[in-house]
Amino acid sequence: MRLTTFLLVLLLVVTTSACQKHYSTAPVTPHQDAGPMLLVGAATTDITPPPGLALFGHGPEGRVAAGTLLRLRCQAFALARGEEAVALVTCDLGAPSLELQRAIVRAASRQGVPIGADRLLLMATHTHAGPAHFFGAKQYSSGFGARIQGYDPNLVEWLAERIGGAVRLAWGRRVPSCASWADDAVYGLTRNRSYPAFATNGAVAAALIQAEVSREDVSDASPTFKAVDPTLSVLRLQRCDGQGDELLGALAVFGMHPTAIPNDNDLYHGDVFGFAARAVERELQGECRDEDGTSHCPVIGIANGVEGDVSATWGYQGPREARRLGDELGSHILRLLGCEGDTCSDEHPPSHDVALRAAYRELRLPGAIAASPNRFFTEVEEGPAALGCFAAQAPQTLHLCPGPAIGTPAAGGAEDGPTRLRIFGQMKEGYAAPKAATYGCQGAKHVLRPPSGVTESRILGPDEDVEDQCNQPSDDGLDFPTTAPISLVQIGDRLIAAAPAELTTAVGYRLRERLTRYVNRPGSRIREVVITGLTNTWIQYITTEPEYAKQHYEGASTLYGPHSEQFLSNHFLCLANWLYDGGDAQDACSLGQPCKPDRVSPVGFDPPLVDILPPAPEGSVAVPGGEELAVKGRLLDGLEAYAIEWRGASPDWLRTRESLRVSVVFAAGEELVDDDDGVAMEIRHLGGERWRAVWYPELGFDDPVCGRDLRFLVDGQVRYRSRTFKAVCPERGESADFRQGGAP
Repeated sequence: MRLTTFLLVLLLVVTTSACQKHYSTAPVTPHQDAGPMLLVGAATTDITPPPGLALFGHGPEGRVAAGTLLRLRCQAFALARGEEAVALVTCDLGAPSLELQRAIVRAASRQGVPIGADRLLLMATHTHAGPAHFFGAKQYSSGFGARIQGYDPNLVEWLAERIGGAVRLAWGRRVPSCASWADDAVYGLTRNRSYPAFATNGAVAAALIQAEVSREDVSDASPTFKAVDPTLSVLRLQRCDGQGDELLGALAVFGMHPTAIPNDNDLYHGDVFGFAARAVERELQGECRDEDGTSHCPVIGIANGVEGDVSATWGYQGPREARRLGDELGSHILRLLGCEGDTCSDEHPPSHDVALRAAYRELRLPGAIAASPNRFFTEVEEGPAALGCFAAQAPQTLHLCPGPAIGTPAAGGAEDGPTRLRIFGQMKEGYAAPKAATYGCQGAKHVLRPPSGVTESRILGPDEDVEDQCNQPSDDGLDFPTTAPISLVQIGDRLIAAAPAELTTAVGYRLRERLTRYVNRPGSRIREVVITGLTNTWIQYITTEPEYAKQHYEGASTLYGPHSEQFLSNHFLCLANWLYDGGDAQDACSLGQPCKPDRVSPVGFDPPLVDILPPAPEGSVAVPGGEELAVKGRLLDGLEAYAIEWRGASPDWLRTRESLRVSVVFAAGEELVDDDDGVAMEIRHLGGERWRAVWYPELGFDDPVCGRDLRFLVDGQVRYRSRTFKAVCPERGESADFRQGGAP
């Protein structure tokens, strides 16, 4: 009884009294005429909210943000050529939502950017230390998704304005450009966290394990280190207009659960990918700011790839391990990028003739056809004929479930991130339904909570008006999303397949194989398929049927049943058929979906509304006196650290980066040493108007700060200076006596 009561409190804590149906809409991309050459612009923006928001990614195990340890950012890349234009946006978020993606499109459109929801890819890095409160699906906005429930329209608009502003800057900075791709297999940074489920895939699992067995760096590695998608793909974007050849930016794609920061963390943090992007920037940026402070530095974005059952190989969870992994990933990105400062090598020379093509489709999920006779058939077979429309016949029509549902093992957490609920047998990985009577179409899944309010989707009749049905709002106001957009974007000789879910290693392998066979034909310019997950919305996981039957965390979190992989693969192939072969999007290949490609339909949602991010206060903050703050030594994650405390403004004031900046400078001349936009500064709200900053640098023997007088500066709504102090440099044999020094 106590378990039942606890789960009801945990999973059904959805307030209905404040709910009101909302509809999320956004424009489609208008006709373009960008000319014959590729145009590229790039920009970055800070999206770190004030403290007080729940962190999203660890569900009810997550904490409420008390400050910042590694600021959250988004990177926007705007590309246009001929009639096509796309925006690729990477963000330090746990997952995207369709509501936020469309709000970004609306914000960018208000600022004159002609890119609609069909051409903007919002790709989350999957940090588990970003904010919640921007999800329309009820369970993502409830106690299931985060410690504090609720959807905050103010937060959505605040994020959308900042991210949309970055898209506007990127669009305005477009210049004639070249592009090139480079990729490599990177082992050692990731491992398969759900190997028993992965091993059920038979030949596919064996093929992945054996693929790189001859490599010296992985030949003796554990199978869990080989059972991953090791592909790191890097897109290099470089100016090519005769006015300069500077590096504009780079987009990297790599599959990893970046959870080196533990679930008891209560600070905003970009995790491994945040550190990796900064590691690349440190090597590339140099002197790249205008006199007005505007940054035109190379923009480095990292999108997550095939990571559903893949975790980082952290030795323990903490900031130093996240930085170690991020620095190593950054070094691999730099190597593939082939650039140092403003100079890039010609190992992967950028091309002037860069193809740009794209296609988008919104899929309605409840009860949808996954495979059917005379439609795509998804089994891997020899030869490209097995992958074409109508080329093979499924033995029977397969459907997704009429509604989304989650299994009890999902509440127990992943193998390397268990929750307290693991003490209950039904919450352990591998627990399956004693019989398929709980919710039949979900097969082996022991359903934690059957969905409500979802009925079987009606398959279109031959005389029905498809557009009329597409224009009817789908309902994302249920427990979990019911609309899933997918995208294909060709840039040069790579095809990006953007999925709204987390794909397991085997699903990603099979999808890449099928798409590659379909598009890599005589005369095709496409060499490889690059898969990104967590794009535009989040329907949780997609597993293979054998993995689903195993009911580990990933299978229990596959919302629409055992045929989800067939559904996703078939629709990606159908979209490729439409993009490259002019296939009729409403023929049998469409699997009965109502919305044609490149259409944007309204989506309804009605989550509980909250005011977590209230409007910024009016007026000004009284600036305290000029007393110098004391500096106290302490340890942070095993490093010598230096802390100050002060009285400042409440978190409500922190709407912009300029509202609060903390830096460490040389006492003589106040030249910058580090600040809270770097990788070694914690800022924590202690309650009321009390704040603390902790600087925890990793200092080597030759570090220029060793032995010199330093001080903290606090700028923004309030201003302070600290007393001077000296940093301990352990490699020099210095002791803690050097923590405090200089003028009192």
